[in-house]
Amino acid sequence: MDLKELPPLYKQVNDEQKHIIIHLGCGVYKRICDNKSTEEIIKLLSSNEHVQELYGDIHMLKKDNKSLKNEKHIELQEERKRLQKIHDTEMNERIEKERCSNQREIELLKKEIDLIKSSGEDKLESLKNICEKQEEQIKENKILFGKQNHSNTKEKGDYAEKWMKTIVDKGLSFDEEAEYFDTSDKKGSGDGILHLKKYKLRIMVEMKNKTAVDEHDIQQFNEHSCNDFLSDKVDLSLLISFNNSHIRGQRCCSAYKHNKNDKRMIYYGLSENYTMEEKTSKLIDTIHEICEKHIQSGNETTNEKQIDMIQLLESTIKNYMKDINYHKQHEKEILKVHENIRKKLEETTKDSNSLWKYLWESGNIKLIDKRLLNNSEGIIKPMLINRIKKEMKEKMVSLVPANKSGNRSNWRNRLIEDLKLVLEEYEKKIYQKLKWIELID
Repeated sequence: MDLKELPPLYKQVNDEQKHIIIHLGCGVYKRICDNKSTEEIIKLLSSNEHVQELYGDIHMLKKDNKSLKNEKHIELQEERKRLQKIHDTEMNERIEKERCSNQREIELLKKEIDLIKSSGEDKLESLKNICEKQEEQIKENKILFGKQNHSNTKEKGDYAEKWMKTIVDKGLSFDEEAEYFDTSDKKGSGDGILHLKKYKLRIMVEMKNKTAVDEHDIQQFNEHSCNDFLSDKVDLSLLISFNNSHIRGQRCCSAYKHNKNDKRMIYYGLSENYTMEEKTSKLIDTIHEICEKHIQSGNETTNEKQIDMIQLLESTIKNYMKDINYHKQHEKEILKVHENIRKKLEETTKDSNSLWKYLWESGNIKLIDKRLLNNSEGIIKPMLINRIKKEMKEKMVSLVPANKSGNRSNWRNRLIEDLKLVLEEYEKKIYQKLKWIELID
């Protein structure tokens, strides 16, 4: 027996069975071969009597193993039943506790509902009254101002202008004779002029119903103010931001501010969080305060007004110069970009022409997708002309002589015959457009 060789049976079985053989063999080895030398073990295995004894031991081991498995299975079943019983008992106890707890919560909720019902009718009646008042106010606002959701900037501006006129038409408490004149359709002027007769004061009004008043809006307000001051149409100008208390260059204008260069120019902003009633009330109070302050400062001399006007004009001119310089610089940058594009185009065109020339001269142009040749006539035409001229020179062929009227009758077909010229389809299209003068040096 060669112990170095694995038994054939061991080689034939799968991995799981190999593990069983190893463990079973170890058990058998310990039982009959423990404390024996190698020679004694070989001699033992060589005896049929000992082999039979070994089979008997294996049978007993299998029987003991099966008996042990049955005992463990029975113990496992009993333990499972015991744990299931404990689980069922705990679950029943928990369900009972939750049921009692839910019952108490239900009773408490019923009491709360009864309390709410007892006091709810009065609150409901109060809410109904509030809702009715709010609906009436909304209807009134719609009648006065129209819709408040606007699809474009013009609609938003018209809405704010209409709101201003409505306030004045309803009558100002501090000047019931005040009038508002719409000037939005007049070029170079604001949206309207507010004439406060009691104070002998004329205010140009510029309304901006936007998320943010930008630099263009400020410049437009400056121009309109300057025009109306020079033509003596108004005494003050007022820029109102209808939906934002912050105005560019002036920061927060929830309390009105004067222009630093010309005190006659005023900025005022209304928060988007104000209701229409709050906006109306705050605007009326602000205009009233402007009127009172203007009366108090009515001792301003004509010279001071002229100085303010000069400062305003200078500021406007500076803004124009700033814009001009910006646009000039922008123009230079654009021209530079255009020059770079032109150079790139020239380089690309040159590379493309070189490639077409290579394809033509190598004959590989026949392999190119014919659709790519549709826009290549301007490139192929000069090469086709040079080719025809070269063949005319080599074969000493001339064009058909011109007749008395200067025409060369059927010269294209005659030239093809004389040169035995073979043309591709795309070449034929170009050839038919050639003029005879192009083939003469």
